[in-house]
Amino acid sequence: MAHSVVQFGERDWQVIWDVDPAAASAVRNRIADESADTDDLLVAAHFPGMRFGRILAADGNRRFVAV
Repeated sequence: MAHSVVQFGERDWQVIWDVDPAAASAVRNRIADESADTDDLLVAAHFPGMRFGRILAADGNRRFVAV
């Protein structure tokens, strides 16, 4: 879904591996928005340390926080 933690804060960022950049961005943002500020844990296989974490949102900004 995401290749970098930056993609949670930068909604429009795309990566070269997105076959359909518009669709990938839409799915990434939908899942991140739905998961934000919930108790849902996400696994980040592409993030440093292969962490589990949550997405937190404040003032329109989102960020991934490892647990």
